[in-house]
Amino acid sequence: MGQISQVGNFFDIMTFYGAYQRLIEYILGSNPRINIYLITPPQRNYNYNEGMTNDKGMSLLQFVDATHEIGAL
Repeated sequence: MGQISQVGNFFDIMTFYGAYQRLIEYILGSNPRINIYLITPPQRNYNYNEGMTNDKGMSLLQFVDATHEIGAL
């Protein structure tokens, strides 16, 4: 999953946080007046977030939370 960094700081682009943050900073650097809308994955069913993870051990809710944190920058 990685760690979130302040805008302009170093981050690991081999992680979800780092790759997503790099993408956002690149787009904003190319066109600072652009509006970017981040969309989180939808919940699949009522209990989907309980105990289900990918092969790295990350849950859907963790990806949703990470997207919210990146959007807050």
